[in-house]
Amino acid sequence: MSRNIDPAVSSDEESAARFIHAARHFRQPRAARFTAMVGIGGRRLLLKIENGAVASIDNLASLRPLAAWDFSVTADADAWLRFWEALPAAGWHDIFALTRHDRMRIEGNLHPFMAHLQFVKDLLASPRTEGSEHA
Repeated sequence: MSRNIDPAVSSDEESAARFIHAARHFRQPRAARFTAMVGIGGRRLLLKIENGAVASIDNLASLRPLAAWDFSVTADADAWLRFWEALPAAGWHDIFALTRHDRMRIEGNLHPFMAHLQFVKDLLASPRTEGSEHA
C-alpha cells in the first residue's frame, strides 16, 4: 500500500526539525526572557527563552488552546529554507526583508521582540550553521 505524502507537510516537518535542532543548541550571554511562537509552514512551535537560552520548545498542536506567547514570527517552509541558506540571496537574508516582501509575519507584543532583537534574529538564523548537515 503506497502512502500519499503531501510535499508541503513533509517540508514543514523537515524545516521544523532543523529549526528545533539548531534552537536547542543556541545560547548567547544575554538576559533574554520571553515566550515566542515560531510558525514554520503548518507547524507552530512555542519557545520559552530564559537566561539567553531556549529553555523549552513545545509543539502547539499538543498544548492546551490557552498557550500564550509574547510575539510570533511565521513564514512558509520555503521562506525559512531560503532564509537559512549559508549565504542567503538579497531579500532572503533578514527577517525584516522577508516581512517587507510579505514572506514573513511578526505579530504580538513587540516590546520583548525589539528589546531582544539581536538575540531573536540570531536565534531564528541559527539553522544556517546547521545547513551543511541538512542539505
